[in-house]
Amino acid sequence: MKNPEIRFKQNNGEEYPDWKLTSFGEACTGFEYGMNSASTQFDGENKYIRITDIDENSHRYLNDNIVSPLGKKDDKYIV
Repeated sequence: MKNPEIRFKQNNGEEYPDWKLTSFGEACTGFEYGMNSASTQFDGENKYIRITDIDENSHRYLNDNIVSPLGKKDDKYIV
């Protein structure tokens, strides 16, 4: 696997070490469902990705009806 081009240096000026292929479970400590909020018209800034926005066949994001979450936004749900 080819490493992506790194644009920043570490504090000591050296390049970042090689990237390592890892599983999602090794990289994360847990997984929770999400925000569970109603949606509203897109506010121009906050996109709200719902399970219905993923095509069942291709598994691709469908961006033909972009919406925003209604109510308070919580940073822990930012993708």
